[in-house]
Amino acid sequence: MPTAAHVVVSGPGGCGKTALLRDLGERFTVVDDAHLQSDEVIAWQAGDRRLFAIGQRVPHRNRRLDEAVRDLGPDVVRIRLGPLRQDQVAGCVRERVGTEVTGDEASALFDRTGGVPAFLLSAVSSDPIGSLAPVLDAFAPGVRRLVSALALGAPLDRDLLGAALDLDAAALMLAVDGARAASALRPDGTLVPIVAQACRALTDPGQCAATLRDLVAAHRGRRQPIRRLAVSLLESPIAAMGQAELLVAAGREAMGGRPGPRGAVARRGR
Repeated sequence: MPTAAHVVVSGPGGCGKTALLRDLGERFTVVDDAHLQSDEVIAWQAGDRRLFAIGQRVPHRNRRLDEAVRDLGPDVVRIRLGPLRQDQVAGCVRERVGTEVTGDEASALFDRTGGVPAFLLSAVSSDPIGSLAPVLDAFAPGVRRLVSALALGAPLDRDLLGAALDLDAAALMLAVDGARAASALRPDGTLVPIVAQACRALTDPGQCAATLRDLVAAHRGRRQPIRRLAVSLLESPIAAMGQAELLVAAGREAMGGRPGPRGAVARRGR
């Protein structure tokens, strides 16, 4: 690494980019969040040893950045960051925290955190939920609303979420991209469990109840499983009133019954 003339670092949030930039910052001209920078910031300067840090899933590519990276030529090191594998979790905890974990504990931590290093360190801290508050606070408003809906049991269904959150297709896509870029979404479109838990715990109960009501309203007339929303409704500190029909439909769904009135649905096919 010390002999590299240029470095390009890419990957989602929470996977070590900040620590890497801190380690390399004295040896390179750092262009952090390079995909968001102006042409003047990105512009090539002869003699610079550049370190470009690029976020994941940028909705609108920065052509000037692409050109600048191409102009770096062959003397460049590219580093792609990402979540840890399950077999790397124990080593990370040992190295970063000085704690030994068993194989079963490492497996549970991987399932809870998706292997994202920042979430993993939160999970083994003295305040796993509170330590994630800055992560949630950094979300753009649309991302936070999306994450809140998913944390309450909504599926990653763009029509449903667009209607429930009052977001058009473009705004919803930006929110999904933002959640992925923050490592909050797993490949299957569900939230990383520790992020979902933190979001439920740190979001105002009244706002949670309002989001649930909007999701229930958007579900009406749609052929989708509704049981997870019903469970979330029952667990909400502020239960939405007038949703008996939802609970009846969810009960029928759990028993394999036929759809209830107004679009409540039975289970999907086996």
